[in-house]
Amino acid sequence: MKINIYRLLLIIIIIKIIFSNDIKCQTENKTWILGGINHISFYKENVKYPRFDRYDMNILKYYSDINIGYFIFNDLSIGLKSGLDKIYGESTRGDGSIIKKNGLDIFMGPFIRYYIGKTEKKYKLVMEGSFQTGKYEKSAQKSNYNRISFLFGPEFYLNETVGIELMIGYKKRFIYNPEYLYILSKNKSGFYFNLNLIFHLTKQ
Repeated sequence: MKINIYRLLLIIIIIKIIFSNDIKCQTENKTWILGGINHISFYKENVKYPRFDRYDMNILKYYSDINIGYFIFNDLSIGLKSGLDKIYGESTRGDGSIIKKNGLDIFMGPFIRYYIGKTEKKYKLVMEGSFQTGKYEKSAQKSNYNRISFLFGPEFYLNETVGIELMIGYKKRFIYNPEYLYILSKNKSGFYFNLNLIFHLTKQ
């Protein structure tokens, strides 16, 4: 029997909200927030070429995204978003040669967040905008890029310190290669869904 982790977390959130009456949103001035995403995935890639060559490759991918912020006013925070995206794979072709897939994506930049809702509520709506700059390395190709992203969604509070966000976002990445090895530029954009765990470090 398979258990969907996202559904399980949603059930926990609903139960916690229903039976908790003393939860208050901790989004006041001089409060810190810490959160992010860590994701590991394994998958198989099958590649076929027109002239009979083919190979199967097992891929390992790791993604980490860390946010650290500070509330400069009530419900308004600014901070730093940083992370990395690592992919690795290796396989042997039919002629015995070894082919590798090795990519590393490192980024960092500022973000701004605004929370909508009353403090006595068990949830608030969150809006976030961010900009990151980074370096992208794939095999022998090295590129620079800029990325902008926007997030919107509710944050549910399990207590005054811990919240879970269900966010819908839009992200656009501008890749440019100053060395002009393979491509000069490439743009990527699209929508995505995030389930984030956020810690609100309360004032002493």
